[in-house]
Amino acid sequence: MKAKATGLIGDYEDPQCIYDAQADKWRMLLCENHRGYKAVIRQSEKWDGPYEKIAGPVKVNSTGTQIQKIGQKYYALFGSADRKVYIYTYPDLEPAGELLIHRPPWNDETGTRIWPNVIPLPEGYPARYIALMMDRLNFPGMQGANWTYGAMYLYHAHPAGGDQLDYEYKSNQTGN
Repeated sequence: MKAKATGLIGDYEDPQCIYDAQADKWRMLLCENHRGYKAVIRQSEKWDGPYEKIAGPVKVNSTGTQIQKIGQKYYALFGSADRKVYIYTYPDLEPAGELLIHRPPWNDETGTRIWPNVIPLPEGYPARYIALMMDRLNFPGMQGANWTYGAMYLYHAHPAGGDQLDYEYKSNQTGN
């Protein structure tokens, strides 16, 4: 892969970029420091920039961004320091809900700033979605506050209302 600077210089973290074919633009969800890290969406005509802000910053603390197709719509997902994974509309970044996580990868004593990593699966798999997340436990023997990554957690899920959504991708298992 070839790299090129995008021209974004500042206090940013956790970018994720996609090509939005409907908009004919490159769109990037990332966290910018606006008195704390907050999600914003930037876009560009070209993959390597320049990127201009089109939405955000959101009001909540943000980390670990992901633009993902759920059903036939795209959403912006991101973790937060307040023990939540937020779901916002794409591309305008309006609140749409929270990811409901059975046994989340945090507790009252651990860090909470995680990435959602939700992945749709095609028809024929036992779950509609999987998610791969991590906790923020220190490695054994580490002292003091830091931003390490600990154990990995693998989740499976179905939409809250059941599987009535159209599948995001065609399955090779069914011959499509």
